[in-house]
Amino acid sequence: MLITKIKLTNYRNHELLELKFNGQSFIIKGPNGIGKSNILEAIHLVSTTKSLRTKYDRDLINHNADVAHIEIVVKDQGSKPQLAFEEELMLSIQKSQTYPNASKKVVKINKVPKALRDFSGKIKSVLFTPDDLDILSGPPSDRRKYIDAIMFQSNESYKSAHLKYTKAIRHRNKILEKIAKTGHGHNLLPVWNEIILLNGEIIQKNRRELFEILGKKAQVYLEELDPQNSRLKINYLENHISEKRLEEYSQKEIYTRSTLVGPHRDDFEVDYNNYNSAFFSSRGQQRTIMLAIKMAEMDHIAQATGIRPILLLDDIFSELDPKHKEAVMNITNLQQTIITTAIDSKNGLEIGAL
Repeated sequence: MLITKIKLTNYRNHELLELKFNGQSFIIKGPNGIGKSNILEAIHLVSTTKSLRTKYDRDLINHNADVAHIEIVVKDQGSKPQLAFEEELMLSIQKSQTYPNASKKVVKINKVPKALRDFSGKIKSVLFTPDDLDILSGPPSDRRKYIDAIMFQSNESYKSAHLKYTKAIRHRNKILEKIAKTGHGHNLLPVWNEIILLNGEIIQKNRRELFEILGKKAQVYLEELDPQNSRLKINYLENHISEKRLEEYSQKEIYTRSTLVGPHRDDFEVDYNNYNSAFFSSRGQQRTIMLAIKMAEMDHIAQATGIRPILLLDDIFSELDPKHKEAVMNITNLQQTIITTAIDSKNGLEIGAL
């Protein structure tokens, strides 16, 4: 699968940008602040329907507009040349005129409207940026976003369960708020409890399996990158969901007006040589850890789906030593790879073959 064209309209700082790609892999060059990272973010957003860089989707819309559009044309080469076909994927983000931080996503495939669940994962991508170190040391919500981005591209049952679970949590929280305000509505909770129990268990089962897979694969890559310090372990901090725990937390949930039990409160941590890497690893060690995990992510998506994901490298080479640069370059020819790098130039964005 190859991206052959991308068009951004009112997406972040790009009022209108259209790029066409002819080769397997290429590099996007330009000065800092011109929006190179935004191009890769847009591609990954189409892959997962979630941005890893912002809390509110409406922040992705240019300040002078009410809607942003991302259009990507992908070519599936198929097993034989005569089986190749192209698809046009469009994702739009529309500001809400009612609520200040709200927005709505609209997606289309070949100009036909689709549900988000049928759109996410149509193209597979892995995004590697210097900000990925925040996955180790940032808030739990960032780590959940990261895991969801992997699973949305590789596991249909997870994606379906996650969408149902998220919707049910919103409804359940509204009922908890009603109970807190009026004392009425307890009879409405059981139906939503059943939905979050069923789908929450699916989510957590799949997360357990993913952490085991990523941990083993990342360990192999870490041994190649750092042979003398090569112990890595991913610890899943599961906020286990069960009927018993929902009952135990019922009064506290009414008081806080929010659901306190379940995968939306999960977390994970990465141990490096038996110590939590968020607190006891240097920046250089954290880069090595995330590089190993990202390479494991590439392998997992490829093995789970049969499609090698597009590799998006956002100005990472300035952060890596020669050995790690070589490790990354060794896998760039396995799939389409798009790299951004900063240069001093008055010519704006430049695209060249890798």
